[in-house]
Amino acid sequence: MENPNNFSFAQKFIGGEVHFAFWKILTRFLSFFVSLIILSSLKVYGYAVFLLILSAYGAMSGFLSMGGGVVSNDLIRFVGEGQEDRAKRLFFEYHGVRLFFGFLFFAVIFFGANSIFPSYGDEFVNQVKVIAFLFIPEIIFSSFKNLMGMRLDFAGLASRTFMVKGVQLAVLVYFWTIGDVGLKEIFISMILGSLFASIFMIKRILRKNKVWFSVGFSPKSEMKTIFMTYGRWDIWRQFFMMILSRIQPWIVKIFVNTEAVAIFGVADLMVGMIKDVIPFNTLGTLIPRIAGEKARIQKVFNLGTKIAMVLSLATCLLSYIFVPPLINSFFPQYRESLPLFYFLLAFLPVSSVSIVAAYCIIALRKQKFLFWFSSSKQIIKVLLDTFLTYSFGLWGLVISSITITMASFFASSYYIVKRKPGGILVTADTFVFSKDDYAKIKFAIGDYLKKTKRTAKTYFNF
Repeated sequence: MENPNNFSFAQKFIGGEVHFAFWKILTRFLSFFVSLIILSSLKVYGYAVFLLILSAYGAMSGFLSMGGGVVSNDLIRFVGEGQEDRAKRLFFEYHGVRLFFGFLFFAVIFFGANSIFPSYGDEFVNQVKVIAFLFIPEIIFSSFKNLMGMRLDFAGLASRTFMVKGVQLAVLVYFWTIGDVGLKEIFISMILGSLFASIFMIKRILRKNKVWFSVGFSPKSEMKTIFMTYGRWDIWRQFFMMILSRIQPWIVKIFVNTEAVAIFGVADLMVGMIKDVIPFNTLGTLIPRIAGEKARIQKVFNLGTKIAMVLSLATCLLSYIFVPPLINSFFPQYRESLPLFYFLLAFLPVSSVSIVAAYCIIALRKQKFLFWFSSSKQIIKVLLDTFLTYSFGLWGLVISSITITMASFFASSYYIVKRKPGGILVTADTFVFSKDDYAKIKFAIGDYLKKTKRTAKTYFNF
């Protein structure tokens, strides 16, 4: 059998990032119009309610994804090691359990909404019932993305996110033309986006995973083995994150007001979208495939850290120039978000540099450290959010976010320097560009541009 790891990391990385960049440009174009319709259709209060409902849904959805990080990591490693039977068993075990609980959550929320929210009006309860339909399409969509990532099918993976936004925009435009875009219509567009994207993924997934038709299941439970050992730390980590990471909007609602949830939410959304532009979409999939190759992972860690810093700084500078006019022109009701945005964006390079280190730690199965690190971070964040928001309002939330970003960077850096996971060393090469680095970057840029041109020709046929 051909060695699944016999591939060029650089070529896969560049090729994957080209596909993600190409589709992200198109997706961002659609996302802008989706956001335009949502933000212009909802008042500030309505958008705040939308964020609060999404935070509650996100907590429940997070429960259905617990352990997903370690499962995805091991699926990629099993495929890379040629153990298709183990990958097949783990995939069906894990996502089968997710589907069971997804149907259970749907039934509880849809049929029990009136009992769960007795003090809320019928309009709110009906909106909650609609979002209950999102559980199953999201589980199916995420499991299909798992299969594509496992096969390094970055072209298919990147294009499906565009499809989700395309369907969502089409549905919102329809509701907008008949003059009715509210929370219910927004949730319907999200449901149909995931559903149709999943349907169009089926044929490609069957083709990419045809090897499973001739492979049986491994004899023992892979999920049980993982979650009884190192995987249990990932479950506890996600459990704490699921609860604690969704509290922030409610803290703002309690200590400031409902509208403030939307003001900070827009600032945070803009920073998140800008962070998503930095081309590291494929690292989480590629690094586990080389986790056992010390020299190779060291090179990726060194060069990735330097590139993350340079790209994040460039992205920040461009964002300071172009984002303010965009907000003032299209979303003037959210001008109050801009000062918060400026301060949050300034620390984006710090969090970006941590991305490569985090992917390496996950790939090397250091789940115990990740559990204590993530849990401690979330607990401290909630305490800081509460105290500082109570004391300083929304600016307290900004101070809290910046403090947590810096503390996380120093904690993860200290761990890598002291523990050297997987033999990774932090040396001068981690921060200083060498002549060899410049040559690699020059080649990568040229290759990136060639692949971008080729990709554009493929999709637009010119």
